[in-house]
Amino acid sequence: MRLVTVLFLWAFVVITTTASSSGETTGAMRPSSRPSKPAALAVVRMAADSLLARHETMPTGGWAWRSAIQAPHYQTDRDVGAASIGEGLLAAYGVTRDTRYLSAAKAAGDFLLGIAEPDSGGLRWPDWADPDGQRSTTHYTSYDDGAAGISDYLLQLSSVTGELRFRTAALGGMRWLVAQAVGPSCPQTECS
Repeated sequence: MRLVTVLFLWAFVVITTTASSSGETTGAMRPSSRPSKPAALAVVRMAADSLLARHETMPTGGWAWRSAIQAPHYQTDRDVGAASIGEGLLAAYGVTRDTRYLSAAKAAGDFLLGIAEPDSGGLRWPDWADPDGQRSTTHYTSYDDGAAGISDYLLQLSSVTGELRFRTAALGGMRWLVAQAVGPSCPQTECS
């Protein structure tokens, strides 16, 4: 999945800088060594189509992808999981306007909503959740592996789609994160 992410980022940079470097907005000439916008779009489509072809429909709803790095599980996170893949698909939709990629990003969000666990007044996500019903008992708070990154993805998905359910889940994840926060471990009189 990391190669796909790198391809998305490369293509996104090429596409977003091609307009300004081609003189469309700044009057500057585009360097001849820079890949063309059609070539970058082709890379984006190739990567996104590969993701579409390798999804697994999950029994809890939505789509997930088996991790090549942390096999055999279906990760949830922003590092190698559904939130990461969904973010890449949102980026692909952003530059291609191909609604298949937006639908797939929503399916990644649906997977995350389907496995979200209520806890401490909010929502948390297991590190992984497999189609056979097995799931991790580990729940990270971090951006790359846990609720912070998943919540960010769901908030961005809500922003793009206008669907309140993704925003509601993102806010639930943020509430869980706040509930997990721990202050310094010292007597109250010494910490003031």
